[in-house]
Amino acid sequence: MTLGQEHDLKRNNFIYKTLMHFDYLIKEFNYDGPEITFGKQKNGTIISDYITYSNIDKDRAIRISNSYHPVDYGFELKIYHKLTEENLGESKMVFYMLKEKQDLEQDYIHEISNQLKENYSLVIDGANWID
Repeated sequence: MTLGQEHDLKRNNFIYKTLMHFDYLIKEFNYDGPEITFGKQKNGTIISDYITYSNIDKDRAIRISNSYHPVDYGFELKIYHKLTEENLGESKMVFYMLKEKQDLEQDYIHEISNQLKENYSLVIDGANWID
């Protein structure tokens, strides 16, 4: 498998598994989304993916991202509050995984999804902001 094929497989797995495992944000917590965006270099190479769920009524947004560029960290999950129309507001990173520790299948996403729900359900639901 070429590096380009590995990159595409990792991206596709990240997006698919994130949408699958974080679907409870929509079904159980009434979040909108997901909004899927990406960052790319001038040459067109996609270097990061962003999947954002939001709930304006609860003043919360959750952004799950993965970066593939050599100088980026990799997977991050941030919870935002103090949302505005211009930006997502203030954030707290609650999970991360360096890209060097990720597998192509992105199997760690399921566990992080479970941990978010178990450990941060009150915050997801709009209460008890993390300080």
